[in-house]
Amino acid sequence: MKKKLIGISAVLLAAAVGCGDDNEPGGGGAPVDLQITGMSAPATVSFDGQGVLHATCQTDEDCAAVLGYYHAKNRFWQMDTQRRVSRGTLAELIPAAGTGKDEFLRHYLSTSTGEPIEEAIWAITDEGTKAIVEAYTAGVNSWLADARAGRNDATLTEEYRLGAIDVKADEIPDWDPLDTIAIARLLTWQLSDDSVTESSLGAAFPRLPVERAVALFTPAQATTTFTMPASGVSYFQETAGVRAMRAPFSLESVAAVQARLGVASRALEEARAKTAASELPLLGGVDDPKGSNNWVVAPQRTANGNALLANDPHLPLSNPGVWYFVDMDAKSEGTGSIHVAGGSFPGIPGVPIGRNENVAWGATVAYYDDTDLYVETLTEDGSAVLFDTDGDGTPEEVEIVSKDVQFGPANNRKTVTLKWVPHHGPILSEDLANRVAISARWTGHEATNELKAFLDVARASTVAEAKAALQQFEVGAQNFVLVDTNGSIGWYPHARVPVRSWASYSQTDPSGTLPPWLPLPGDGSAEWEGFLPADELPQMFDPPEGFIATANQDMTGATADGDPTNESPYLQAITAAGFRETRVVELLEEIGDQHTPETMIAIQADVHSLPGAYLVPAMLAAVDPGALSEDAQAVAAALEDWEYGCPTGLASSDPDGPVSTDPTEAKESIGCSAFHYLLSRVFANAYGDELRASGAPADSNLLIRPLTLALGPARDVQVDPAVLWDDLETTEVTEDAATILTASFEDAAAQLARAFGTDPNEWRWGRVHTITFESLVGDLAAAESVTGINNGPYANDGGLFTVDVANPPSLARGSGFAHGSGASLRIVNEATADGIKTWLQVPGGQDLHRDGEHYGDLVDGWLANESFVFPFTREEVDAAAVTTLRVGP
Repeated sequence: MKKKLIGISAVLLAAAVGCGDDNEPGGGGAPVDLQITGMSAPATVSFDGQGVLHATCQTDEDCAAVLGYYHAKNRFWQMDTQRRVSRGTLAELIPAAGTGKDEFLRHYLSTSTGEPIEEAIWAITDEGTKAIVEAYTAGVNSWLADARAGRNDATLTEEYRLGAIDVKADEIPDWDPLDTIAIARLLTWQLSDDSVTESSLGAAFPRLPVERAVALFTPAQATTTFTMPASGVSYFQETAGVRAMRAPFSLESVAAVQARLGVASRALEEARAKTAASELPLLGGVDDPKGSNNWVVAPQRTANGNALLANDPHLPLSNPGVWYFVDMDAKSEGTGSIHVAGGSFPGIPGVPIGRNENVAWGATVAYYDDTDLYVETLTEDGSAVLFDTDGDGTPEEVEIVSKDVQFGPANNRKTVTLKWVPHHGPILSEDLANRVAISARWTGHEATNELKAFLDVARASTVAEAKAALQQFEVGAQNFVLVDTNGSIGWYPHARVPVRSWASYSQTDPSGTLPPWLPLPGDGSAEWEGFLPADELPQMFDPPEGFIATANQDMTGATADGDPTNESPYLQAITAAGFRETRVVELLEEIGDQHTPETMIAIQADVHSLPGAYLVPAMLAAVDPGALSEDAQAVAAALEDWEYGCPTGLASSDPDGPVSTDPTEAKESIGCSAFHYLLSRVFANAYGDELRASGAPADSNLLIRPLTLALGPARDVQVDPAVLWDDLETTEVTEDAATILTASFEDAAAQLARAFGTDPNEWRWGRVHTITFESLVGDLAAAESVTGINNGPYANDGGLFTVDVANPPSLARGSGFAHGSGASLRIVNEATADGIKTWLQVPGGQDLHRDGEHYGDLVDGWLANESFVFPFTREEVDAAAVTTLRVGP
């Protein structure tokens, strides 16, 4: 029946679109080259040398329809898989994927009572936004009609023929407006929900001696640079937030937290395993250290007297890339309200990072704590949870909502029962023997309309108007930075942030110790008390220092002592380690008042290893050179010569190609290799015992903190991280820093010799530090190895927590130095009195068709940090046009 209905839909849509290229829209006017259902009038579409889409339309809805058509034309596999993931139907396309991911995401991406979240969001979406989404949907379905009819070079990419998959266009369901809404919420989930981290820490935390748990899992950053203080503003003194210092830190109180979590250990392990296994590489893997940078500079600090904005969001470097670049203009020759350009997500009609005529905006993940896990106490039969509904200390039963849902392909569907706690959210796991369940509450379980925020920011003419638009962005917590042609700069990380007046980590009363980054009791003692008012959130506009920078780190400095709850309001806990933020601020201050677009691009390309600068001198000082073998002494010598740069050390991006003959590049590459191999072994030797005992994953963002706190300048943190040097698994000796580091130098020497040989001149970083642009869910689709769906590998510069981020996610696991995430775009905007000028770098190409002109064609420029100018004005677009089409209804 499904195929028959799809076929009827295709026939009706084909009739509406027409089958020839010479039909005249509206019964008159010039012929069109392409027809798209739902357009009100013809539009001009052109593509520049980089394959970027430029559309000049009559209305905003016409531009949305054009965007839908070309998103589908170039990236339909990406769109199709993401809608299926977000709506729990991936196994219908890829049976080999199994139904586990579908079950989890259909479960999690719902309201707290089990309604699919996209349906709840659509119900509250305003009519103007619905009109844009419906026009976009018509554009996507016009392309599908062309693909089904074999028109207009509309073809599926080869992913639809991977392995056991053999799907034709007429077997693919039409696009639905709810698909767009579901993808948007999926993206905000992957950018904000931290249930994996909380379940992982919750399971691991009670398995270690209390002082080791506190030291290993500290929220304290490795550095002490924070967004607001760096720009000359104190959040806790100059906003409605009130500093609320509490009692000194108490290990006894934390021991009480450990006891509470220990009872739920089995359920927490199951919750983490289920959540982690359900993540897909759409916006980042589970243990992949992610991040992004952005900053804005005021006119008084620039050489040209113009505000500047730079942004490089760090996301998976997939094939195709995350972004599709567009320029949609319904104003120059039309009656619309939008002329916007920048990065769009295929499947969604909006520009999350970009610019219009007068305003530019960028985004990084803000890491507000918008998720809590609850340890629920079940009734005897497991049908309800105990909850103090009246606040009088007497638990009452609250029934669990259960729904039966089918998953899998039509010929092999199965029914599973999904459960929700109505006042919290989905039940991730149950341990019936101990009457325990783990539920999750995330701000994204409530209906909000982020798409309207992006549509309205595209219409803003000043930073102030953009701020008002972004106040509608409530889920997905982004550090939005802004500049306008009047010279203003701003930062507005708006989102729903729960009020948790009970949040505490350092209470001397154990019964009141409730750290929100660890699972909480579900008895009613740790409930959200609404959301922080918009004017109490961190934000800055034209600050004293003339710049604002973010890099996913602590915004305010609240985590500096390792206890983010001893200042109120509580906002964040586990953020980025802080190295990128510190380095960006260093460079911004170093350049002073002579910033230009070129300096912005240079900062984005910076591969100075601040972790190396912090750690290497202390590591060298801690070991006795005479106690090192000859091979280990070579590692030490390479580090002594190192000035903390991380170039590839090769003559090209070919990891097997010849080495660079430049002596400085060679020296820096060799030192960078030595550092990363050494750091990998330090992580293993210092923390391997704690990780094995606790079951916690090896995560560089967590492990770098206690290491830096132990070796760097003295800091006011709760517990001396030096307690971690001693090995839990040995009783004969008490290990210290010298013991661990000496062994690590020897291990690193042995590993370097196995990888490169014993000649240090061969230790070229680009041999092992590579990037491969991998096909989205291609590994799930292929029943056997399929060549040609990935792009790479390429040698790449940068390293762990460099500004030009290239974090090797396996470094902490000791299993390699390739990386899969990085700058998913690099954009720089200069806001002049005459308008905004934009420079762009892209890690891939606009088109996923392997035989297309724009398949992966921009990778080389991205690897070399070479930007191209993004055309925007009509004159620029016409001059850059390589292909021009007339499209119409």
